[in-house]
Amino acid sequence: GDLGTHGGEVLLAGRRPLEAAILRTSERTRSYASRQRTWFRAEPDIHWLPPGPASVEAALGLARPFVGV
Repeated sequence: GDLGTHGGEVLLAGRRPLEAAILRTSERTRSYASRQRTWFRAEPDIHWLPPGPASVEAALGLARPFVGV
């Protein structure tokens, strides 16, 4: 797929123009993220936190038991 370095290799080899490489990489990244969300939704121990500074303490609190702090 074009996720990761392959998209850059295709671009540098001249097999895909810049605009097409950007579009393809963006599409593949969104698809990958969608598959991750689907997988994580099925995991009962996942704790979803809203983005932003207020979630930092909550995330640290959830992580502490796993890192022994």
